[in-house]
Amino acid sequence: YGTGVAVGADVEDNGTPANAQSITIPFSINGTANSATDTDDYFEFTVTQANLTFDLTLSIPDNPALSTNNHDLFLLDSSGTNQIAQSTNPNSLDESISISLTSDATYFVRVNARETLAQNSTYSLSITSSPSNPPPTGGKSGGGGALGLLALLFLFSATARSEKVRKVRSSVLSSHDK
Repeated sequence: YGTGVAVGADVEDNGTPANAQSITIPFSINGTANSATDTDDYFEFTVTQANLTFDLTLSIPDNPALSTNNHDLFLLDSSGTNQIAQSTNPNSLDESISISLTSDATYFVRVNARETLAQNSTYSLSITSSPSNPPPTGGKSGGGGALGLLALLFLFSATARSEKVRKVRSSVLSSHDK
């Protein structure tokens, strides 16, 4: 993940995965789309670092001139066709996706102008990444931290009780046989 944010405008024609605009994360762009002639804008990025969470946010500014201004956000795999995640809120609500992605892989982002009444509509897309917080391992070979210690103590206690019961039972049986 980086510290600077590349800001720009979408570069046409980026309406298919084959023509996707290549981007570097962190990324922010102001784009235009419409439901008649520029339905989709595609962006392509490669994840090069493990243990990152990616936050994709699509903001739709209020536009009183458009009675319908609805865009959707999709995250696709390296083929550009298989959907990994989506955000499809109704009307002019913002869209967002937060997801951990595999490193050394390429992904596509698709902004879809679902309903703009065939008029140009603007949007802002930002993609950031931050370190994921992997679960603690608690030490050697998948230990469970405090919970694992508690389970170990319980097991030890149960084993000790079983051994004590066995000795008492053996002692009672040997004295009964005499």
